[in-house]
Amino acid sequence: MPAVQNIDCATLSRWLAESRCTLVDVREVDEFNAQRIPGSELRPLSKLSFAGLATSKPIVFHCKAGKRSLQAAQQALTHLNVPIPSLTGGIDAWAAAGLPTTPGKSAH
Repeated sequence: MPAVQNIDCATLSRWLAESRCTLVDVREVDEFNAQRIPGSELRPLSKLSFAGLATSKPIVFHCKAGKRSLQAAQQALTHLNVPIPSLTGGIDAWAAAGLPTTPGKSAH
């Protein structure tokens, strides 16, 4: 079985700009609503399902600091048998690198 991979913020930023991956946020709804990486899809780890998750492009998991996304990547190896990278340092590292975040909910 392949090992869990990690991806750094610069690589993820480039992949997102080139539409080369699907970014899955495995934090909880309230965390996602407070701040998210633009283009991310919410699938909380607490009820993670792989149903309907398109694997036509690489999938990258992220969370707050990297622990939950690593757990999600390990589950993906078991359920999908494909390596799914985890963002090293999560959204905390992303924001610290000066990369864009946005509120998860629209301001209506």
